[in-house]
Amino acid sequence: KVQYYWRCETRFCSATLITTRNISTGGHSISTEGEIHHLHAPSIAKQEIRVFRAQVKRRVREELTPVALLIEQEMRKINLSSEAQQLLTHPQHMKAAFSRKRHKCIPNIPQSLDFIIPHMYTLTRGFERFLLNDKTTVSGGRLLIFSSNTQLDELFKSSYVFCDGTFSTVPLIFNQLYTFHGYRKNE
Repeated sequence: KVQYYWRCETRFCSATLITTRNISTGGHSISTEGEIHHLHAPSIAKQEIRVFRAQVKRRVREELTPVALLIEQEMRKINLSSEAQQLLTHPQHMKAAFSRKRHKCIPNIPQSLDFIIPHMYTLTRGFERFLLNDKTTVSGGRLLIFSSNTQLDELFKSSYVFCDGTFSTVPLIFNQLYTFHGYRKNE
């Protein structure tokens, strides 16, 4: 048997519960110690916040949408009561907390060139191909080219193309990040 002890999350409430799981049968039982009841009424606002946070947390794990935008979208979607809005953490603090959760799901920066790019990073949000080229060079380096067909079409329609390279913002295993930017006149 495995026992789990639960207590109310509200401060100074003495309500407790014990759930017991029988490993051999897979059955569960619930028991309380004495006649202990909650010392407060249930909070609908806290439940709204719990649902909101669970939805944001799920999307943070599954999507690459910027965290601030994700929070904003979910706040509009769920339509929190005024009481829940007052109890809710400030969006900037939520952004920091959910960003930490996202970083736990994102692979670490590679330390050598023989890493494998996870499939989700080879596609755009619209599931269009994004990784155009992944080749090892003759000198042992690695060349990665990222662009979608839509981005290439826009680049080819551009009146001007600007190119820029940077050395300071790339992971140490790479030498350079080189970008192409298209400008379409009168648009």
